[in-house]
Amino acid sequence: MSRATYLVTVSGPDRIGVGAELFEALNAMKGDGLHLMDVAQITIRGTLVLCAEVSAEGAITRDDLVAALGERSIEGEGMTAHVELVTPQEEIKGRRLLVTMLAPSISADQLGSVFHAIAQSEATCERIVHLASYPVDCYELIVLPRSRGATRSVDRRREVERPRPRGPARGPSPTREAPGGDGRRLDVAPR
Repeated sequence: MSRATYLVTVSGPDRIGVGAELFEALNAMKGDGLHLMDVAQITIRGTLVLCAEVSAEGAITRDDLVAALGERSIEGEGMTAHVELVTPQEEIKGRRLLVTMLAPSISADQLGSVFHAIAQSEATCERIVHLASYPVDCYELIVLPRSRGATRSVDRRREVERPRPRGPARGPSPTREAPGGDGRRLDVAPR
């Protein structure tokens, strides 16, 4: 029997219990051959985006999923649920890269530079998480190659502009000063 893959997206003003309702609806279809493949969620300023990728036997249709979601307390009060038939992604063999950005503050320009370098390396950012905003900004990115050799070009030295530290050093730095003593630092990625 053929399998279909669906992306279920729930979005809108966050409220208590939405995730529980979504997973109850999906669990109710487990006996019909529905399998949960992946989940991602983010809430920014009270707005929720919750996605679930499910794989289903050919007997389960998009309309079946929409009906199952409609039986739960998901939609309403600005919250919507959308079901889309998608092409399943081929599992990427090989490694994923974990990129961590850490600085006193991280600008959109700096994030843009990192995403540009990822794209030039024929890779894509699968997930980004803002881990901290005080006392420093910290983002974690999971990077996937689009082709087998893509990650090789990501693993290289990248020179970045950083402000000179004020006061005495507070321990070993994961970077080293670039030649010339002009305040530039080198981040060294493994080869």
